[in-house]
Amino acid sequence: MKKAVVVIVTLMLIGCSKNITKITTAKGSGFINEQGKVVIEPQFIYAKDFSENLAAVSTDGLTWGYADYNGNIKIDSIFEKALSFSEGLAPVSIDGSWGFINNKGNIKITLKYQSVSQFKNSISRVVIDGKTEYIDKTGNTVLTSPYSYAGLFSEGLAAAMENNKFGFIDISGKIVIPFKYLYAMDFSEGFSAVRTNLKSGHIGKDDKWLSSKDYNRVLSFSNGLAYVEGMDFKGYIDTKAREVLRTEYDFCYSFSSNLARVVSDCKTGFIDKTGKIVIPLEYDLATDFKNGFATVFKDKKQMVINVHGKVVYNSDHE
Repeated sequence: MKKAVVVIVTLMLIGCSKNITKITTAKGSGFINEQGKVVIEPQFIYAKDFSENLAAVSTDGLTWGYADYNGNIKIDSIFEKALSFSEGLAPVSIDGSWGFINNKGNIKITLKYQSVSQFKNSISRVVIDGKTEYIDKTGNTVLTSPYSYAGLFSEGLAAAMENNKFGFIDISGKIVIPFKYLYAMDFSEGFSAVRTNLKSGHIGKDDKWLSSKDYNRVLSFSNGLAYVEGMDFKGYIDTKAREVLRTEYDFCYSFSSNLARVVSDCKTGFIDKTGKIVIPLEYDLATDFKNGFATVFKDKKQMVINVHGKVVYNSDHE
């Protein structure tokens, strides 16, 4: 029988301590609980993660609707594309035009946009007639961007580009951080990872450098730490710019669920914030943890593990 392919997407159930994890097998996509028990049989050709009690699913591979925790279709499959719910609304498209529905399937914001983002802090980034705008949950435009690029708002600021340089604007359109960076990542935990011609590092919302050091590579802060690489240090710094964890791995990634994915000699594992190897470097590939679960690959088999390294699901279940 064809080997199962397991893809993980998780969420925390509202009012419940258990996680639901998406699996995709030869039979289709379904869901398991944190013990690895199948709670929704593989029956969908495609499925996305649960959010706000519903999951976007496709039963025919062409159209999308939304299913509940029992696997029952609660919103009919009439959409060309569909994304997960956020703040009570979900982005959907028909004939290439995007808008938003509520959890009853009613259209709340007209399907007229070329693209949209999920709502975050009551704001969605949309593109209409080639222009980037930001709308509220009633569909009213709160800001039209004049820039060649404008990103998503994160922690009150959005990266924008003018004359091939990045800066940041607020929701009123005010330029908070001037356009002077070669690249700039979204703000995370109070800082943005940026680069100029002379320096890479992190800046705060006051446009001041967190550290006086020049790093070659910097990642965003997550779980209180950010990975950096410099001439005399490779590892993680905290939000006080202290170099708190030195590493010697080939590759290191951001912390998620208080674990960081690390790679040496083409093998992947996970460390904690003290640098202790919590999950051995024995996997060929792995995803970052999301809500306590990660997908890992070993000997051409795909498995779901928890933060303790326990396999809760693998292709041998098929």
